[in-house]
Amino acid sequence: MGSWGKRECIADSDEKNFAGAILIFEMSEGYDWKATAADFDRRIDRLTERQEALAQSVEMMLQSGREFQVEMREFRRGTEAIQRKNEARLAEVGEFIHSLALIAESHEKRIEHLEG
Repeated sequence: MGSWGKRECIADSDEKNFAGAILIFEMSEGYDWKATAADFDRRIDRLTERQEALAQSVEMMLQSGREFQVEMREFRRGTEAIQRKNEARLAEVGEFIHSLALIAESHEKRIEHLEG
């Protein structure tokens, strides 16, 4: 039976997984299985290395994210302290302006009294 006949018989089989394995085997007669196994092992090794590198990259990104969060919390605390100081200074400036306004008003009244 030729290759096509083998494929037809296997395709009609009830055992799909087994049939698929036989079909692959039948279609690859004369294939260098030792070279294929070595290629497969190399590919698995490369995939494993890539997966490990990716896992390390993700871990480094997570660590970097954690460090960034800590830095942002510290920065936020610093800016909150600066904001409180600025608000206190602004309140003082408001009081000084009010004092100057009172002084200006009293000088104006005195000038009006002298002119009047």
